[in-house]
Amino acid sequence: MSPNAILDRNAPESTRELTRKLVSTQAQSARRQRQGLLMRSVRTLEAGVAAT
Repeated sequence: MSPNAILDRNAPESTRELTRKLVSTQAQSARRQRQGLLMRSVRTLEAGVAAT
């Protein structure tokens, strides 16, 4: 599927919809990964503070 399918007005509606869903899913996944990394960093810091 071409990355331009969203912009391609000649593409079937279902193709545009699938592309939108795919892009949205990838964005959510990236956000979750960043939140997970952040939480791990916070826990590591908290453990370090607790150890002192």
